[in-house]
Amino acid sequence: MKKTVLLILTLAALAAASYGQVFKLPDKSMPIPPKNSGFEHGIFAINQDCPCGVFVEYPKDGESMNALKQRLTAYILPMFMHDTKGKDSTSPAPKTTSIAVHKGDLADSGEMYFYANESAEVRVLFYQRSAAPDKPYLYGYFAYRAIPEKGKDKYWPDEKGEGVKLFDGFWKTITP
Repeated sequence: MKKTVLLILTLAALAAASYGQVFKLPDKSMPIPPKNSGFEHGIFAINQDCPCGVFVEYPKDGESMNALKQRLTAYILPMFMHDTKGKDSTSPAPKTTSIAVHKGDLADSGEMYFYANESAEVRVLFYQRSAAPDKPYLYGYFAYRAIPEKGKDKYWPDEKGEGVKLFDGFWKTITP
């Protein structure tokens, strides 16, 4: 019964939030209500098992894709980036690198942002698709880890933005 209710709520949230995209959230993902996240034209979800999550979001009217990336990172970073006393730190400037796109993505749209301070690292992966010629959107993944790194983390993307089964399972379900 519990799984059925969760599935119905998840499908209802996805149908209400997207402009025609169909996708399956990873197991144990918790969608953040739009009134809390500010992402009313997509979905933003965090995972219960790790400091990571996925998103699908459309730009607001007149908003560029770069501005949407900034809006997403401005929401993600305060969750994880704190100074050594536990207070929110000023978001450091990101280091960025191009990463390979997935089948169905717009060419050369894959980009990874790296953020780090003395105690934490965050990686945010961005990919762009289009639901229709005039409906581009971003989807992606984010993950946090404490510094110093403690071995291989199955939720941490490598330098190419790869190696996370949870995210691979998500992006492969996105249609169109």
